[in-house]
Amino acid sequence: MDVGGIGVERLSGTGALPVANATYVFSGEYAGVRTLYPDTRNPQEQIQYVTGTTEITVDIEDYDETGSVRGLVLDRKVFDAMGVELTETNATGDTVGDATYLRLDPNTINFENWSIDSGNMQMVRRNGPDAGTPAGEIGGRWSGLFAGPNGEEVAGIVVVQGETPVGIDPVSGEYVEVTVREVGSFVGER
Repeated sequence: MDVGGIGVERLSGTGALPVANATYVFSGEYAGVRTLYPDTRNPQEQIQYVTGTTEITVDIEDYDETGSVRGLVLDRKVFDAMGVELTETNATGDTVGDATYLRLDPNTINFENWSIDSGNMQMVRRNGPDAGTPAGEIGGRWSGLFAGPNGEEVAGIVVVQGETPVGIDPVSGEYVEVTVREVGSFVGER
């Protein structure tokens, strides 16, 4: 599976998880590339990088027997095109990485090939009065697959687009927000 230059592939095993009617948690890492689109505040297209940690929860046979999987991308850190972390803080002491997390909404499992169907996701505000709500109209899609002889790993692709914090205004101390397309990948082990 390949989206926007990011790909995941199962190299061995079926990816089948070993025990039916079980719940599994996969923990791992996330990395992505953010394209900042030009606008009046940001006249040139730019690139940023982002890293984070993932937690993917899997219920093989939930109530409707389609399987259920959902996840989070937390502890986000944002880097400029040269790989330098953006550590400036806003008025409340948060960095650009602290502004949001990714919520991978509940999705179904294709048991024929042990993949995760394409499903919705949101970039969610982490702090402030809007904490826990989607950051503007920032939505996207995610999908994945299980790998290994007994489904020891899960890997996936995330694509999200919308207006999101990309820096801190040095005068006001507020986030600078522009339209961003983020394409990333995660891998986790159980």
